[in-house]
Amino acid sequence: MVRIPPVRRRFIFETAVVVSADIMVMVLLLAFTRSWFAVVAMVAAGVTWKYRRLYSRRIALSVLDDLPSLTLGVLVALAPATALALTRGSATSESVLATGAGMLVGMVLARGLAYSVIRSRRASGRISYPTLVVGAGAGAAALTERINAHPESGWRLIGSLADHSAAPSGALPLLGSSKDLDRLIRERGVTDVVIGYGGMSSASLVDVLRTCDRVNVEIYVVPRLYELHRMKEGDDHIWGLPLVRLRRPVQRLPTWRLKRAFDVTFATLALLLAAPLLLAVAVAVRLELGPGIVFRQTRLGLQGHPFEVLKFRSVRMSPAAAGSVWTVTPDQIGPVGRFIRRYSLDELPQLVNVLRGDMSLVGPRPERPEYVAEFCALVPRYVHRHRVPVGMTGLAAVNGLRGDTSIADRADFDNWYIENWSLWLDIKILVRTLNAVLGGTGG
Repeated sequence: MVRIPPVRRRFIFETAVVVSADIMVMVLLLAFTRSWFAVVAMVAAGVTWKYRRLYSRRIALSVLDDLPSLTLGVLVALAPATALALTRGSATSESVLATGAGMLVGMVLARGLAYSVIRSRRASGRISYPTLVVGAGAGAAALTERINAHPESGWRLIGSLADHSAAPSGALPLLGSSKDLDRLIRERGVTDVVIGYGGMSSASLVDVLRTCDRVNVEIYVVPRLYELHRMKEGDDHIWGLPLVRLRRPVQRLPTWRLKRAFDVTFATLALLLAAPLLLAVAVAVRLELGPGIVFRQTRLGLQGHPFEVLKFRSVRMSPAAAGSVWTVTPDQIGPVGRFIRRYSLDELPQLVNVLRGDMSLVGPRPERPEYVAEFCALVPRYVHRHRVPVGMTGLAAVNGLRGDTSIADRADFDNWYIENWSLWLDIKILVRTLNAVLGGTGG
């Protein structure tokens, strides 16, 4: 029997209450209209409300705040539902408008009841979400007081984190520094992290936020100039204090699962279509360099796990010797080696790495363990690029950051890619890579 964690059960309960309210409205509409037109309209509206985050967990629950999104869902739903009804001759314009009005009124009343139930259970402590406050000083103390004064938010504060404290942060216990975040999240079952003011440098805050990428937590940031902050879609608030909800890490996005499917499909087709080319390159390498066509080398991938990357040999030395230097001299590379490196044909065997799951088509380029250790010491943010699988190509690579180039710039490009990842971004990078390969600007 699968055991659901307590916090997960509470979130499921909240979602069930909201969804039950929506279903109740649909049943009532069906009973009054006796037409499947109402069901179609509710389903279409539900998709819109899901997109507008009306089924996500929120700190502040207000029907009036939701009214614009509820209205939009009804208007969007009426279009396909009306088309279906009119083609079947089962509805008139008056009945369509009546159904829409009934749906909106029903949703306002039902959601109001659902939110009242959730707020009541949160205030009584039967629903609570263990929460950490990051920061110290007067700002963090004020944030703590506000959260404690409004238990209907569902937050149960367990402590705070700060690297240094500029002023007392209230009664909230200081549990450690930014380095303790990962441990505390796992040991205390933390579900929410609120970033306040003071007690931590900007660099440490970046480390905190990227540490949260590895675990399933929600992250909220109090804007520095919150008095001037204008609420945007996706933001939340607690008793008038704005909270910016940070975008979920790419690994937790629904579309992230499509990345692996895309990798496998593309790599399989590429291997099949490029089979004659792979054979030709293998023969040419064998004739120029002798035995040992494929070059294997240990690189670090996702979360720093080692794997063997595959490449065609291109230099006049053994694979073991070739792995001991950063660059190779021109006299070590023959005509075949220069050609396959120029057009990146030496990297085609990495399609096998993609199929194995060692790599992705697009991601930060993998490096050898000794260089990763060196680069992390020089550029602390370099380690953050291992949050996602490494790739055959990447944003840094298509911007010319390969070989003996700036490590800091490479880390910045790779981390920007991770923060802004989308399938379309992957496709753009692949197109730019293909252009670079055809232009002979590789290796």
